[in-house]
Amino acid sequence: MGSTETRNSRLQQNKSCLEGLLPHPSYSNLSIHLWKHHGSRHLNHHPIVIIHPGARWLGRCWTAEGHAQIADRLINEYNANVIITGSHDELQLVEHIVNLMMYKPIVAAGKTSLGQLLALLEKSDFFIGVDSGSMHMAVAMGINVIALFGAARPEAVGPYGDEHIVVTKQHLFPCSPCSQTVCKRKEQNCMQAITVEEVWKAVEVQMEKLTLETSKQL
Repeated sequence: MGSTETRNSRLQQNKSCLEGLLPHPSYSNLSIHLWKHHGSRHLNHHPIVIIHPGARWLGRCWTAEGHAQIADRLINEYNANVIITGSHDELQLVEHIVNLMMYKPIVAAGKTSLGQLLALLEKSDFFIGVDSGSMHMAVAMGINVIALFGAARPEAVGPYGDEHIVVTKQHLFPCSPCSQTVCKRKEQNCMQAITVEEVWKAVEVQMEKLTLETSKQL
């Protein structure tokens, strides 16, 4: 079995396993509940983008300012429904991002079970995040991903496939990739070196794909 076929088979296996964790259909309407609670745009008429800024290790996180700017531009330029997800432990990071924003996103951080997070992923158009469990779950669910990488090698851990976009500056840092959980560099590191414009270019590519897919369905 070729590498591409093996990856596709693994993706289908992962998706099947995760779908078994999806909640009852009534709970799949969690996203609608969040929209009503936050007074946000109508679910069916605007792009749904999940931003998951946190990771188990601090060294894999991007800047709060960067996430805030990307979220604001998605809302301003694409009228997108931006959902920021995260665990209870990541609430402080998420609150910091929200406080830096001009617009109001939907905050689901600390409010979802695993099954409910999967339900949100299932309804989303694409996912933006760092190398985290949630990013890999989005890939396994077949959601287009923009993955920001610093320490780990995306070639080794994924995401795999042309539908995903990896943004990384590893080539500029002799110490990257590495296995450090917290970067020891005193100056700019490989995650901080990723610019808003580089991530935004990836957003534009994913939005163009979404527009093409939508037009084919009309």
